[in-house]
Amino acid sequence: MYTTPGNHLVNGRYWKTACDKYSDTVVRCRTEIWTTKVATVQGQHVLHNGWVFNNLTYLPSGRDQWTGNPLAAGGKPGGTRTWTATDGRQWRTECDTATTGRNGCRTYALTSVVAHEDGAFVTENQWQFNNIIQFAASGTPAVTTIPAAAPPLAGVPVETAPQLPANQRIDLSRAATWDRIAQCESGGRWNINTGNGYYGGLQFNLATWRSVNGGDFASYPHQATREEQITVANRLYAQRGFQPWSCA
Repeated sequence: MYTTPGNHLVNGRYWKTACDKYSDTVVRCRTEIWTTKVATVQGQHVLHNGWVFNNLTYLPSGRDQWTGNPLAAGGKPGGTRTWTATDGRQWRTECDTATTGRNGCRTYALTSVVAHEDGAFVTENQWQFNNIIQFAASGTPAVTTIPAAAPPLAGVPVETAPQLPANQRIDLSRAATWDRIAQCESGGRWNINTGNGYYGGLQFNLATWRSVNGGDFASYPHQATREEQITVANRLYAQRGFQPWSCA
């Protein structure tokens, strides 16, 4: 599946591969896997099912094709290489080891990733596998043309745009009216907390904030953004109209 263009179903999981010419004599294939990943929507992390980069595979080619290229440690048998790219990312390559096998290299990149662990999103730096390079050898001829595609596969999933959970979606209905009310209630200061028991631009008390699940966004109203406070205000409006706000 890593070296054959098209869609694949292996061990119950969907994969897709596309191949192109890395150079006149080297073919490169990119493989993605269908899985659950972390996406960002309106500045918030969510779990989302979709296609995720798995790895690149460079099909068999002569070691001499990689002279000076750190992805293959210059083609040197048993070679290793570490370097920092122009974007600041760190890379490392190892070749002909127990991990790569004979006549192969693997490259890893140090990447900042957002993971979902124990119900929380955390940012971590991880060495992530990026690519395989295969060298031509006795019994493994060089591949210089793009391989034929796999037969069409039914049922391949199609990724849709990620969305926030329903309880975290922003609702900016009546935004101009809420801005006017906030100007009257708090001088338009959305992060205000004077200690009088009312919080934020729309001066929620804590009991009212909690009654319409303001905790979806923040424990206290003034800790939420303007957009989040307006969303919670619209929830309350659906129950009581503008009645709670004297400035309305």
